[in-house]
Amino acid sequence: AKGGRFIETELEACAYLEGERRMVQCHFREKAAWLETDHSLPPAEAELRALFASMQDVVLVIDRNGVYRKIAPTKTGLLYKPPHELLGMTLRDVFPVTQAAEFSQEIAHVLGTGSTATIEYELKIEGRPVWFAASLSPMDADSVLWVAHDITRRKRAEQALRAAEENYRALFENATVGIYQSTPE
Repeated sequence: AKGGRFIETELEACAYLEGERRMVQCHFREKAAWLETDHSLPPAEAELRALFASMQDVVLVIDRNGVYRKIAPTKTGLLYKPPHELLGMTLRDVFPVTQAAEFSQEIAHVLGTGSTATIEYELKIEGRPVWFAASLSPMDADSVLWVAHDITRRKRAEQALRAAEENYRALFENATVGIYQSTPE
């Protein structure tokens, strides 16, 4: 600080692409300043961190251009890439072009109407397919909160049920004997 005294600070940094330029946005804040102005912040921050740690969903902030702006410290193992690599990437970098375009339209709709939308999609994570159900809600005028829940088990169960029904139907349709169903009455 002026006069040569040291001030304890916190630093938050976020790397992203702006066009073809790599950018880093840094936020410095003096610890003493927020301790003096809001005594509820440290417990609230600890509470928020505990909440994020217990969440089973991926929480992202994506802007109207499809750029990943923020990633909450939740289920990072369910991300396409590590958070520091994903920040600044676009939906087109992660999803096929047509799917990215559909998601961009959905983001525009959410921002235009102020409503929440739900989408389902599949994404390869470490070489394996993972299914997500995501809710997109307006965060501010230019970005949405994208909360994605892993529904892979449900999708596998649905697929197994469809296969079992098809096998059961084929068994009856191709049987060489008469089959009927009745009740004890």
